[in-house]
Amino acid sequence: GYLIFDRYPYENSLLLNGLSVLPSKTYSFYDMGNRDTYVEIFDTLYDRRNLYDGIKSFYSLLIDPITEDVLTHLGMPTDFTKLLLYANGVMADNSYNLDSDYEQSRIRSNEIVLAKLYDLLAHEGYVSFLNGDKFSIREDALIKSLLQERIVDSHSKLNIALELENDNQVKLKGPHGMNEERSFTLEKRAYHPSMRGLIGMNSTYSAEVGINRHMVLNSNIVDARGFVDVNKKDYDGTELETPGELLNPFDVESSDPDRVSMAISQSKHYVPTQSTSYPLVNFDMERVAPYMSSDYTAVSKKAGTVKEISNDIMIIQYEDGTYDDVDLSSHPDKNTDGGFFIMNNMITDFKVGDKFDANTILAYNPKYISERDEFDDNLTTAGTLARVAIVSNGAVFEDATYITDELAEKMSSYITIDKTVHLSRFSNIKKIVKKGQHVQANDALLYFDDTDDQFSSQMLQQMADESEDDDEISATAAPVFCKVTGIVKDIKIYYTCDVDLMSPSLQKLIKSYNSEVSKRHKVIEKYMDPKNANSIIPPCEQVKPDSTGRVKGKKMPKEVMIEFYIEYKDKVKLGDKENNMYALKGVVSNIIPEGQEAFTEFNPERKIDSYLSAIGLFKRMVFSLVKQGCLTKVLIEKKRLLRNKYLDRLKKELEK
Repeated sequence: GYLIFDRYPYENSLLLNGLSVLPSKTYSFYDMGNRDTYVEIFDTLYDRRNLYDGIKSFYSLLIDPITEDVLTHLGMPTDFTKLLLYANGVMADNSYNLDSDYEQSRIRSNEIVLAKLYDLLAHEGYVSFLNGDKFSIREDALIKSLLQERIVDSHSKLNIALELENDNQVKLKGPHGMNEERSFTLEKRAYHPSMRGLIGMNSTYSAEVGINRHMVLNSNIVDARGFVDVNKKDYDGTELETPGELLNPFDVESSDPDRVSMAISQSKHYVPTQSTSYPLVNFDMERVAPYMSSDYTAVSKKAGTVKEISNDIMIIQYEDGTYDDVDLSSHPDKNTDGGFFIMNNMITDFKVGDKFDANTILAYNPKYISERDEFDDNLTTAGTLARVAIVSNGAVFEDATYITDELAEKMSSYITIDKTVHLSRFSNIKKIVKKGQHVQANDALLYFDDTDDQFSSQMLQQMADESEDDDEISATAAPVFCKVTGIVKDIKIYYTCDVDLMSPSLQKLIKSYNSEVSKRHKVIEKYMDPKNANSIIPPCEQVKPDSTGRVKGKKMPKEVMIEFYIEYKDKVKLGDKENNMYALKGVVSNIIPEGQEAFTEFNPERKIDSYLSAIGLFKRMVFSLVKQGCLTKVLIEKKRLLRNKYLDRLKKELEK
């Protein structure tokens, strides 16, 4: 017989023209319902006999539960055949929408984990099942698949601006997204009008520009599926600016767009200084940010009571009877880009038995969050408050700046470095520093005899016992030296063999370490499963390396690994870079000694701390700095004048 159809509309031709390449004269109409027919056709056309099974799986797996829910939400067909016909009709003309057009987009979050799980179940489990094998996937398949995704980045803990911007980062990459670099043309990198109310103006100031973007503080996301509301008539500031932009007042409205992006990028790299304060002129984002942070604050989910505070663990009980924990210990958090650590230590104003409401800040890190102000709010600190002069002379040529010694001291930061030592189980520990101990540069952190067999270990231990003088076998010792002067903030120990198989000195060290760590485990175990706790406590038991022989991401060539974390003070020196907000950076070219600082006739008591280039300010077009600086000066100087005028009178009234 013959199949006769109208060539137009075009969707008819799109759907049926493909039949022209099939050897239809070879088969009867009834043969088209037979599997073997298609096996022969695919073998003839594509030299792939198993293509039939692939198409059958495609038919079964195309519409997964998430896709079905989305299709239902959009009022589109959820049946494979009807959906295919719908897609065929959409392809009938050359009209299209850009991938950067958010009218046809969803912003996906945790859903991606489920999407990857379904993908693995379909491609590994179901396909194997069709081939006669068991329906199963590898135990670590999901986590490995997620780590290979283009949307997964390591989580650095350096400052609150970095945390909020990274938490709000969105990409067009990911499962079923645009993962080819050549796909990101200028058209797709550009800011699309439909992004208004969803995406901020700043983007990564690098080759990733237009690819990595950041959501505004209050994105117009409609539901958990990530459907968005676009093209509203009116927007407020929280719908137009990202958290990082709101932490820099006047920046978006008064600075060059390139400098705005650079300001956000540079704000992610600042480290907490010795003297910090929150900006006196702000958009109140400093009050909101602590409630959005999980790295530097602990916020209650519901109303409840503080149940216990011990061993640097705070246990809270909510009104519904469930428990939660807050880690109050001092522990190192890594900055993956810089390769160093910042000690994270939260403090609390609550005591055992105190009650609290939902969304209450239970604990905070004072390096990043201030104490409660007169409005009972904790505010995000942004840096060191300083008196800055804008000048034009040779000392501030290009990016140079000069500061006072007092400001250099205030801007000192505390950096933590780690030292990892690998030991065999037969090593004899002769001396090791303790947590909290002060060490000088080139001091030894650890003295040990490292051997690879029990006989040598026992012989060296016997020689040390008989001589009662470690110096006599110092040639066999392998001291581990410290590079900086500072304080040993933390020591962590991991081991992959039974403690009873170790040398006596190693057994003593590890048992003492396990005893201290287990105290924290026991506090949590009284109320909840430690696996569900927020506090990440090092194991106090033998650990098992992964398939690559790694523990905590590090290779374990021997049975014992000891990590030392030493914190040292890093005072600002020549060549260091300071950032005067708004991407107006300065490289320190000179430090003014104490007693030689400049001052103004208006306020001779207050010295000028830092100097910026007037040319650099206007060439970079960061006029937001002028607004911020002038308003801050008005507040400070007005307060000083009022203090000079009324303070003595106020004291006399109080004395009465």
